[in-house]
Amino acid sequence: MTMDTGVVLVELDEGLEWRTAEMPYSSGPVELVLLHKMADGAISVLVRFPVGWSRLIAGYYPVEEEFVVLQGELDFDGLICKPCDWVLVPAGLVRRATSTPKGALAWARFDGPARFRATWGESPAPDGTSIFWQPLLAVASHERMLLTNHTDNSTSSVTLCCSGTAAHTSEILSPMSRRWAFVCRHSVLPDLDGPVLVREYADGAS
Repeated sequence: MTMDTGVVLVELDEGLEWRTAEMPYSSGPVELVLLHKMADGAISVLVRFPVGWSRLIAGYYPVEEEFVVLQGELDFDGLICKPCDWVLVPAGLVRRATSTPKGALAWARFDGPARFRATWGESPAPDGTSIFWQPLLAVASHERMLLTNHTDNSTSSVTLCCSGTAAHTSEILSPMSRRWAFVCRHSVLPDLDGPVLVREYADGAS
């Protein structure tokens, strides 16, 4: 981990402090690295799923979940998520089966405490709500693509270049260079290879 004025830069393959975390209703624990925790309780983590891990019960998180697969594959309700795939799961949306026969590594962000709730009824999410999925490698050369506007007024975009000064407090993930960064507003952006996922927060976020 490298810390500079207004910038925290993490090398995702070097010297991380992994801890075991129980996953309710699943086949067993996973390993986590806490990257950042916001003042409102939102967290960004690295999650390492062991070979054969699964959770085969319907349930949901009451907060929005955003993740990018970095290594391996995740079967998310039949959607096979591969490296550089970005997925957004709206708050309250029920997932019925998640598994990884060969194991997986992913970055994930939850917009509040990540407490999984099993359900045997209807989804708490509004009717018609569904997950969003985008292969980050599909971004056009030198163009910035808006992936979504979040309920907290932040945005998620993907771009092939990341340079200059941050106009907003930002969380940045570069799956190909295996780096993650948290950059305060007006700080110099680190040099990260694309495709780069950029989550820009409203002024005052920390």
